[in-house]
Amino acid sequence: MTPALARPDERLTHERARYLEAMTDLRAAEADAVAYAELGYSSSEIVKQIDTGESTVRAYLARTIAQYGPEAVHARSPEDLSTNTDLSPVEPGDVEEWPDHYVDAWLDAAESHPDRRPDDTRAEVPR
Repeated sequence: MTPALARPDERLTHERARYLEAMTDLRAAEADAVAYAELGYSSSEIVKQIDTGESTVRAYLARTIAQYGPEAVHARSPEDLSTNTDLSPVEPGDVEEWPDHYVDAWLDAAESHPDRRPDDTRAEVPR
């Protein structure tokens, strides 16, 4: 039995996380962390929500960034967040269009989690 969800953002987060888990390569805990990040929760706030350590939450978010890009973990307003919005894997053309700080964040995440970096983005992107 699923526990009762007390706050509206908990319901939205739960629905969003289950969608991400079903439609992406994210595991359940990673999907939970991403769903909270999309609602603007900080790493320390996500820790409290999913009952894990801060380094674990950072790893979940970094793996997501490596595979789906920095925007995958950006905060959105609840009105702008549909529970069934898809995440698309990073493609080489995406990287070329990003501002430098996105490229830097993505490269850091992809270097830390090379198993999550899409194969077609393996070519070196200059910093």
